[in-house]
Amino acid sequence: MIVGPEVPLVEGIVDIFRKKRLTIFGPTKKAAQLEGSKCFAKKIMKKYGIPTASFEIFTDRESASRYIKKQGAPIVVKASGLAAGQGRLCL
Repeated sequence: MIVGPEVPLVEGIVDIFRKKRLTIFGPTKKAAQLEGSKCFAKKIMKKYGIPTASFEIFTDRESASRYIKKQGAPIVVKASGLAAGQGRLCL
């Protein structure tokens, strides 16, 4: 089986199949975090010196809004998590 949708991958379908010794192609749950969490991916890139745009991580809207106002344009804001290819913006 080849898994395409991101939700089953992030939830660990590959790990479940492998545990049951079933054939499957796709990343493990841990590896799928690179796709499923922008925060996780950015931290990995920073840790291993992989070139990426600068970033800040916020857990509340107020802090993010203050940062955006302080930085000014141009700026890109992304929500961490699965967006099903929609590129949703959340503040």
